[in-house]
Amino acid sequence: MKKEIIVTKKLSKYYNIGQTNEVKANDEIDLIIKEGEFVAIIGSSGSGKSTLLHMLGCLDTPTSGQVILADEDVSKMDNNELAKVRLKKIGFVFQTFNLIPGISALENVTLALMPYGLSKGKEEDAIKFLKELGLGKRINHYPSRLSGGEKQRVAIARALINNPKIILADEPTGQLDSKTGKEIITLLRTLNKEKKITIILVTHDELLLPYVKRIIRLKDGKIIEDTKNEE
Repeated sequence: MKKEIIVTKKLSKYYNIGQTNEVKANDEIDLIIKEGEFVAIIGSSGSGKSTLLHMLGCLDTPTSGQVILADEDVSKMDNNELAKVRLKKIGFVFQTFNLIPGISALENVTLALMPYGLSKGKEEDAIKFLKELGLGKRINHYPSRLSGGEKQRVAIARALINNPKIILADEPTGQLDSKTGKEIITLLRTLNKEKKITIILVTHDELLLPYVKRIIRLKDGKIIEDTKNEE
C-alpha cells in the first residue's frame, strides 16, 4: 500500500479575518495524497487552488488546520524551517518560468541551490537533467534564446535538482501554446511514472485532465469533487 505523503486536516486560509469582507480562500480542507500520485487541482479563478498549492508547498502558512508533509507537521514552522523542508522535499514549476535572464540554462538550474551552499558538485546533475529533458544543445543558452517550452523544461530541471519527493506545478502550461503545453504535461507524466515523483498540478485547463491520475475540483475554497482517472 502506498504511503501518505501529504495530509491536510481542516486546512483553512482566511483573509480580512473578522471583517465584513472576510475571504475564505481555503475552508477546512481535508485531503490525503499518496506517494506517486499525479494530481490536478482545478477550479475557476478565485476558487482557492493556488492558495492551497502554496500551503502544500510551504510557501504560505494556514490560518488554521494542519499540513503534514512526509510525516512532518509543517503548519507551525517558522520561515527558516519551512525553507529547509522546501529544499529537501519539494520542487517547484511556475507559469512564468522564473528564470534569471542574464545567466545560462545550466546556471539557472544550479543557482537554486546556491543560497544553501549546495550548488557545488551539482553541475553534473544539472547537465544530466537538461539532457534528459531534450536541452543538451541549449545548456549554455540564456533564457532570451529559448522558446517558451524550452524555458519550462529548464524550470523543470531546476525543480529536479534537489531530488524532490514532490513537484508542485502552478499553471505550468499557462503561457504556452496548446502543442507545447501538451509536450510539457506529457513530460510531467513521464517523470511521475519513471521517477515515481508525486506531482500536484494546479490548472484551469480542462484539456490537461486526461493526463493526470486524479482530479480535485475546488469551488469557493472547498473541495467539491475528488475523482480518479482510469488508466
